[in-house]
Amino acid sequence: MRIRLTVPLAVAFTLVAATSACSSDNTGVAATSSTDSRWTHVLSETPTRTTEVPDIAGKVVVRGVDSACKSPTVADAAVDLLGVHVHLGVPGHSGQAARVTWKLSASLPTTGSSLVTLLATSEDGAVTRQLGYKTVDGEFSAYYVYDMNAAQQRALGGLPDTLTPGRISAVLPAADIDELGDNWHWSAALTLDGKDVDTCPA
Repeated sequence: MRIRLTVPLAVAFTLVAATSACSSDNTGVAATSSTDSRWTHVLSETPTRTTEVPDIAGKVVVRGVDSACKSPTVADAAVDLLGVHVHLGVPGHSGQAARVTWKLSASLPTTGSSLVTLLATSEDGAVTRQLGYKTVDGEFSAYYVYDMNAAQQRALGGLPDTLTPGRISAVLPAADIDELGDNWHWSAALTLDGKDVDTCPA
């Protein structure tokens, strides 16, 4: 003997409708969560990290148009290197040439040899250039860029600006700056009679 269970038609329709409603509600929640403006706000505030070029001991890292250093006074020095300033962009020179200015406690001596230099090196250390101005017995001797990689010295045209006592202003050409690339660094020195009297940074 079989027992047949008959579900009233009205009840069946009620169950189907309830199931559909639940499915629709779940879909609505998922859609709302994926486009919730609160999540977008949180993601937009996620901090971003920027890598800064680290300092290098005894060097000045070029991070912008201007860079400079100061040097403490050297006792009993006939001439002392007080500071150096480098500015990128020189009127009358093509490209990104650099104006290099050495500030001294006095003019270069009129006896013996005197040399001011700026040693510039690329960030990875692969390229090095030396800008130099030399006098002997107070007279011009050399104005040059020395390529450390090729071991070659290149004479520069013209002369540095020495009109202001205690200041020497020279130009490192744009071609050399291009070779150095971004984030290059430098140091400077004053040499008298073949001996380094002062450096900057000290």
